[in-house]
Amino acid sequence: MTDVTLLDQGSLIGFKPMSDAAQEWFANNVHSEDWQWLGEVLWVDQRRARDLIAGIIEAGLLPGIAR
Repeated sequence: MTDVTLLDQGSLIGFKPMSDAAQEWFANNVHSEDWQWLGEVLWVDQRRARDLIAGIIEAGLLPGIAR
């Protein structure tokens, strides 16, 4: 099962925490503004997305791309 679903929209990448572990990790490790969240999806500039993906993987969470 994917812990975080990635949504590629070109210049923005969406991160949707799917599992309880991913939601907890985002709450404790990701610093974001309220306006970056649309519903349950955190939107990040593509230039910053790689660092966030690396952190997700380092935490032992499994990212997956939405199709």
